[in-house]
Amino acid sequence: MSMERREAALNDMSVLPGAGDLYIVASSSNTSDSLEVYEQYVRVDTNTNSQAFTLTLPPVSLAKGKIYSIAMDLAAGSALKIQDRDDSEDWSDITTMDLTDDAVLLFSDGKRWFTLSSEIA
Repeated sequence: MSMERREAALNDMSVLPGAGDLYIVASSSNTSDSLEVYEQYVRVDTNTNSQAFTLTLPPVSLAKGKIYSIAMDLAAGSALKIQDRDDSEDWSDITTMDLTDDAVLLFSDGKRWFTLSSEIA
């Protein structure tokens, strides 16, 4: 996590566009990121990235009761892979998000991630 994201969280403010959303721009030097528990609304831009981008969910036990909205903001054929920390029962990585506006809603019951909704073309 960047210092800017940590500082914004500690000060309960957002330094990123989208009214509190976490906005991640993938690049050749930025091919992965991990979410903190409080980062529940995420937009990913892979428009300028030719490589797949990997987003790791927070620990399933710490995210208990939370819903995470993850969407592609801009995409140019680069895939977004969403993975857990190998701490969820019966979880399969999501590897099919590769178009603008592809989105998923994920829920944690503390032991397992559930896909509540998926809009993937």
